[in-house]
Amino acid sequence: LFIYGGSGLGKTHLMQAVGNAILERNPNKRVYYSTSEEFSNEFFNVHQEGRIQHFRDKFRALDVLLLDDIQFFEKVFGRGEGTVEEEFFHTFNKLQELGKQIIMISDRYPKEIKNLSKRLESRFLSGLSVEIQQPGFETRMMILRNIAQTQEIEISDSILEYISDSVHTNVRELEGILTHLN
Repeated sequence: LFIYGGSGLGKTHLMQAVGNAILERNPNKRVYYSTSEEFSNEFFNVHQEGRIQHFRDKFRALDVLLLDDIQFFEKVFGRGEGTVEEEFFHTFNKLQELGKQIIMISDRYPKEIKNLSKRLESRFLSGLSVEIQQPGFETRMMILRNIAQTQEIEISDSILEYISDSVHTNVRELEGILTHLN
């Protein structure tokens, strides 16, 4: 599953909720959440220490890999053999071969990620790709009401409507406005 969309739309929240639901249903599942930056840093560390097999054993034995901010890979990909790209490619293949689940999050569609090899691009696109879009007016209203209720903020519907009509970008900004009003 490849989920993409703008910043602050809840992609990471959704992915973590899926991971938590999987663990709730089956606590024995090996579910691992990581950002692509953390994945890369871990690879660089074990590679430098000569413990690459430890890295392979850890990631290729997972039942579910949740990988956030895939677009970060464009900073480290495109450097040839023996790199984080090569390791990720083989990890992806192994998990897919074993029928395991891979959920990836990005702020852009795979074809828009620089330095992404065609072989990884095709793998990213081989599953379901879903775009998370900015919420519409009614959804923004529900989000604002939910945030206000959770934070015990008393606020009129007319103010919530004004905020919902004025802010179209993302959920974080909506939350920030309510926090400032509190």
